[in-house]
Amino acid sequence: MAIYERLGDTMGEAECLTGLVRLLHDDKQLDAAEEAASRAINLIPKKGNRVPVCQSHRVLGEIYRSKGETGKAIHHFEMALEIATSINCHDHAFGINYSLAQLSILEGRFDKATVYLERAKPHTTNSTYNLGRATELQAKVWYRQHRLKEARSEALAATDIFEKLGAVDDLESCRGLLRSIEEEMNDPVALYFDGELLETSPLPTPINSPWPFGVRKASDGTVLHIYLDILGMAFGVQWFNAAFVGLGWMFTSSSQGSAY
Repeated sequence: MAIYERLGDTMGEAECLTGLVRLLHDDKQLDAAEEAASRAINLIPKKGNRVPVCQSHRVLGEIYRSKGETGKAIHHFEMALEIATSINCHDHAFGINYSLAQLSILEGRFDKATVYLERAKPHTTNSTYNLGRATELQAKVWYRQHRLKEARSEALAATDIFEKLGAVDDLESCRGLLRSIEEEMNDPVALYFDGELLETSPLPTPINSPWPFGVRKASDGTVLHIYLDILGMAFGVQWFNAAFVGLGWMFTSSSQGSAY
């Protein structure tokens, strides 16, 4: 890099910096990686090779995501995506959309995550593995939204892809997701708190009630949603969603899981 700098070869210097950025990021030297990426972007002329610029913006997005600076992360991911799309760089376009989907999931913006995943899939034509990754992540989104049938369908599709590719680790992870989805589909009680599936704490059946039910709670005991499986009801009703929303609704449990 010093040689390129002495020769005044800014493009060569920028490309070296881009490689250095990835090494620093992987080594968790985030501040140094951020400085190197910003320098690389500034060195490359607007009409020069845009791939290093795309790479640098993408790494900056990852750096800011690691730092919890979501706004900056989104800004740099979107800058990188704009470049990747303009130069038909499918690997980067897929990876950036995938990262934006992950970021959206962390923020609880599941519909936005689905949008990014739909944008990512057209860039998987040359990578069946990436298609499997996107499909598995979509299954996780549906699962978090309690759209279990859709989640199961996507998880099965991803499992099939990973199995055919021999991607053992991904296959095992996806099978675990599929088991969780199918267990939830067979579970009479499903409570979600901010999209998170919470642990079951069964409640005794109330007097004169034919409907078994239970509760899943947040760590502080707060309950917002209870899904009751109504057994023996007519009219084909399978799920009854009782939503307890508002301050002050707290459940406390005894050793037998009673709630008040």
